[in-house]
Amino acid sequence: MKKRKKSHFAIWIILALLFIIGLFFDRNIADFFGLHQNSYVYSFMNFISLYAFLIPLFIVVCILLSLKSKKNWIRFPIPLLLTLGFVYLLKLVISRERPFSSELNSFPSNHSASVFAVLHIFKGKSNIIWLIFSILVAFSRIYLGRHFLTDVIAGIVLGLVIGIFTDKFIKKKLR
Repeated sequence: MKKRKKSHFAIWIILALLFIIGLFFDRNIADFFGLHQNSYVYSFMNFISLYAFLIPLFIVVCILLSLKSKKNWIRFPIPLLLTLGFVYLLKLVISRERPFSSELNSFPSNHSASVFAVLHIFKGKSNIIWLIFSILVAFSRIYLGRHFLTDVIAGIVLGLVIGIFTDKFIKKKLR
């Protein structure tokens, strides 16, 4: 197996294991972070997961991608919009409560799905930077008590799968 395929396989195994752990310990993990919060970390996590920060960031990235290649700009919003639509449908069907409120629509995490839906577009150092940012956004949802671990992992998997397959389709059509 090639090195890249091995690392992708390892990532899927880690995500599966985290999801299984979440099935048994979702409430414990949420309670742990609810009891062990730091005001500085909380403020940072809150900032990076604000839509007022994420939406302008997505727009800037889309513009930067379009400057690189006129065809490339479409590779960013299409997987993002498809992922958002699919996540909202799942939220309506599943209607899971959030960890520390009776507010519904926790599963899956929209933030996690969104940032991971476009990860595959970035290459080299940009990919590493976006991956770190995506992990921080996903973790922020657990830290802030807005999602359980399983919500976040499901969002990551949905974002990755929809993003990768959508991008393959788009690349084929752009040729």
